[in-house]
Amino acid sequence: MNTAKKMPIGYYLKKADHLLTENINRIHSAFGITRIHWQILHSIYNASEIEKHTLFQTLKPFADTHSLEKSIAALKERDLISGSDQFSLTESGVNLYNECLQKQIAFRNQTVAGITEQEYFQVISTLEKLIDNISK
Repeated sequence: MNTAKKMPIGYYLKKADHLLTENINRIHSAFGITRIHWQILHSIYNASEIEKHTLFQTLKPFADTHSLEKSIAALKERDLISGSDQFSLTESGVNLYNECLQKQIAFRNQTVAGITEQEYFQVISTLEKLIDNISK
C-alpha cells in the first residue's frame, strides 16, 4: 500500500466528521434548533407518537436525561411537540421537521455528488472493517 502521499486515515475521518457536523449544525441553526432537538423531532416523527421512556432510551447514547428534559421543554415552548408522557409533533413541528429535512437531503446529495453507489458502499464496508479491527 502506497501511503507516502496521503495523510493517515484518522485525518480524513476527523476532517469528514468535522465538515459533516459543521454543515448539519448550520442547517439546524437556521431553524433555531440543535442537533439533540433534531434527534427528538426525528424520533417522534418516525414513531408518530412516542412514550417518554422510549424516547429517552433511544436518545440515551446522545444526551443525558437533564439535556433531554431541557430540550423537550424548549421544543414544547416553541409549540413543536406536545405531550408529557407520550410525545407527538404539532402541526408546526411537522412543518419545521419537513423543511429542515429537505435542507438535510440537499446537503446529503451535495455530500455524495460524484460518488457512485459502489464507491459509497466500499467506503462503508472499509470503515466497518476498520471499526471491527479496532474493537477487537
